[in-house]
Amino acid sequence: MGIVPEAFELGDDDMLTVLQPQVAPENEELVRGAVRQCHRQAISITE
Repeated sequence: MGIVPEAFELGDDDMLTVLQPQVAPENEELVRGAVRQCHRQAISITE
């Protein structure tokens, strides 16, 4: 969420919401970085 706030949102209930199910080309590397850095492994990429 902190890396790409326009793609993810963390709610007050600690649930992650994907705001952009399709990754914009200009955000692809940032989203991949967010997936790698997610310590809870709560997000993944399906190609």
